[in-house]
Amino acid sequence: MVNKKILLLNIFVIAIALSMLSGTNALPQNSIKQQGAAGAGIFIHEHDSQPHNHYFTLTVSNGEAGTDGWLNNPSGKFYLVAIHNKEVHMIVLSNQIMKFKITENEGSLSIVFEGTAKVYHPDEGWQSGWQLEVEAIDKSPQGTGEDSIHVMLTAPSGQEHHMEGILTSGNIAIKG
Repeated sequence: MVNKKILLLNIFVIAIALSMLSGTNALPQNSIKQQGAAGAGIFIHEHDSQPHNHYFTLTVSNGEAGTDGWLNNPSGKFYLVAIHNKEVHMIVLSNQIMKFKITENEGSLSIVFEGTAKVYHPDEGWQSGWQLEVEAIDKSPQGTGEDSIHVMLTAPSGQEHHMEGILTSGNIAIKG
């Protein structure tokens, strides 16, 4: 019975991840109406010398300008599903995006945003109180390369977990 539940959860999560990707490969830069970012895709991150697929989607926009260059209290969401050995290893759901900053570097745009999240591990269930920091790089405005993402999670215990990679499918679009 437990194996059936795990199988159904895996199929459900993969179906959601694939549906997130269906319309994002051609996400145009002008689809973002204000300063912010949108994207979805797949990246491969190695863990224990094994490559694993990670599916994500993100949206961040509408912040209040702070004196430090960050935009505070934006609208936004971040989701991530990590698949290890054809099974769900981790699910990340943002609770709140607290701030973001967009920078330009050598023709690429980068967004960094911070917030809180709840995280699911099959052996532990859902756990709240995680800190989330994401950096997404949009290389496509200048056609100079491939988009990439770096996700840093900090557990309530202080343990850090990071995942990063170049998108193998999908797109990140940033408007500065």
